[in-house]
Amino acid sequence: MNRKPILLPASILIAVLFLVSCDQMFTMNVFKAAGLGQVGVSSADEIGSMSSADAFTAINDAASSPKFFETLEGDSAVKNAYLDKLLAAASDSSLPKAEQEQALVLAASIELETTAASTVVSNIVSSLTSGTGNIDVEETIKSIMPTEITSQMRPGSPAPAEFTEMIEAFSNANRIYTDLGTRIGADASLPSGSATSAGDVAQLALVSYVVSSVESTDPSVSVADALWAAMNPPVGQTSSSPGITTNISIDNLPPAQANLLSAAGLDLASLSGAN
Repeated sequence: MNRKPILLPASILIAVLFLVSCDQMFTMNVFKAAGLGQVGVSSADEIGSMSSADAFTAINDAASSPKFFETLEGDSAVKNAYLDKLLAAASDSSLPKAEQEQALVLAASIELETTAASTVVSNIVSSLTSGTGNIDVEETIKSIMPTEITSQMRPGSPAPAEFTEMIEAFSNANRIYTDLGTRIGADASLPSGSATSAGDVAQLALVSYVVSSVESTDPSVSVADALWAAMNPPVGQTSSSPGITTNISIDNLPPAQANLLSAAGLDLASLSGAN
């Protein structure tokens, strides 16, 4: 039996290419290019003892260090403490709206940059610009995987921790971007002076949304396990059980994601006919 690929309209993925000029898209690490500090990373206990306002300031400053994300990647306790404080800051009504929104931007950046998700975001354009029509989700995701994941692909193999963490990071980032997009509303503008531009946010939000739209056909099996199985079916099989499914298009983006794309100056109406 031939494998039945899960297809997406190419427009939902290549829409990201219209957010900024093509020669600038994904040519640099948007997290580090944001100019994020020269300050060391605080300990989990130190951050945990701070008010959400003070913690936001400390994290926003620390994020400019070239070693910031690398340090968080190697210390889950510090990473989780930072995420907790940033999400608390995003809900702290005593903080200016711009700082609440920037806290969400930083939280999503931490989710993505401390896993293989950042490599996927960096690789995705070369995979998309060469194709038109429908996109095979399984093959596209496989083609943009970092080598530390593709090197573990074996027929019938279980999903490695790095892959599971990456899928969870996209899901977590998608929830954060959904919150951000809901907050900015129909006005669709991010605070001026934000370390990450509206275009960067829209790019990352769109990729996170697309990956997070994949679902397992068996609710008892995680998306990561189902997707990994779909890319690595057992020897002699051309499909896996459970399968995966997704149903999105540029025409039915949730309002929050549409708001973030609009904030970047994206014309959704023109993109819906891009295919």
